[in-house]
Amino acid sequence: METAHGVSAQQAYPAKPLHVIVPFPPGNPADLAARLIGEKWSAAWGQPVVIDNIPGAAGTIGVARAVKAAPDGYTLVLSGDAAAVTNITLKPNLGYDTRKDLAPITQVGSTPNLLVVRKDLQANNIMELVALARKQPGTLTFGSTGIGTSQHIGGEILCQMTGIDMVHVPYKEPYINDLIARRIDMGFANTVTSLQQVRAGSIRAIAVSSGQRIAVAPDVPTVAESGVPNFNVTPWFGYLAPAATPPAVVAKLYAAAIEALADPVLRGKLEERGFEIIANTPQQFEAFLKSDIPRIAEVIRSRGIKAQ
Repeated sequence: METAHGVSAQQAYPAKPLHVIVPFPPGNPADLAARLIGEKWSAAWGQPVVIDNIPGAAGTIGVARAVKAAPDGYTLVLSGDAAAVTNITLKPNLGYDTRKDLAPITQVGSTPNLLVVRKDLQANNIMELVALARKQPGTLTFGSTGIGTSQHIGGEILCQMTGIDMVHVPYKEPYINDLIARRIDMGFANTVTSLQQVRAGSIRAIAVSSGQRIAVAPDVPTVAESGVPNFNVTPWFGYLAPAATPPAVVAKLYAAAIEALADPVLRGKLEERGFEIIANTPQQFEAFLKSDIPRIAEVIRSRGIKAQ
C-alpha cells in the first residue's frame, strides 16, 4: 500500500484544496500574482486554491507558517526576498533557514525599484548623486519601508560600492509623500508606488535597481549602466514548499506555474503593475538562494545593519 507521499498519491495530486500563504496584505503585488495564478491552477485541476494572507515581520510570519506545514504540496508560500534571503542573517533567531527548510519551486517575478529623488535635488544621474554625497558626507538621506527591505539594502549597497555616506530613514509604510514634501532626499521605491508620482513630476527617477531596464520605465537607466557596475538589488517573489515535499509534486507545481505565466493575459496584468517575469526552474531558484543569502549577509555584516 502506498504511503501518503508515495507514487499513487503523487499521481493523484492535487486531490483537495491547495493553500497558498501570501505573507503580505491583500493588494500587494505578490497577492495579485498568487490570485491570478491560483485561478489558473483551480481551473486546470478542479480544486480550489485558497489564498491565505498572513502579513507581518517583513513576510517572516507567513514563511514560518509554511515551514511548519505538512510537506504534501497542499501548503505553499509565495515569499518575497526579505523573508527568504535577508532575514536569514538579519534575524538569527528566525527559526528557519530557507536553504534547509523550504523547497524552491519557481521565482515568479521581480518588481524592480526606482531610485527616486526629490525634484529639486542637484543630481540628474548616479554619478552626480555620488559627487553630491561626497561633498556632503553623512548629510543626504534615503528612505525605505523598513530595515532589511530591498529598498534599505539597495541604499546600503550603493553606499558600499561607491564609498559614499548617506543616512538611512526607515518608514513603516511607503515614504513617497515625505519625498514629495522634501523631508528626505531620495530612496529606492517600488515602481507600483512611485511611478505615478514620477510621471506627475512630483519626484524624479534617476536609475532602476535591476540588472536591465524595465518595460514600464524604459528611459530610466540601470544603476549599473550609470557607473556602478554589477549593481543589482531587485525585490522578487517566488513559490516555495516545505522542504520534504515530494520532488514529483514540486515538479508538477513548477510546470503549472510556468504554464500559467505563459498566458499573455495573465502576463499583461502582472507586467502592467511593474512585474518582470522570471519563471526559473527549481534548480535555478535553489542556486540563486544559495548564492544570494551569503551575498546579502556580507552586506549586513560589513554595514553593521541591525534588526529593529
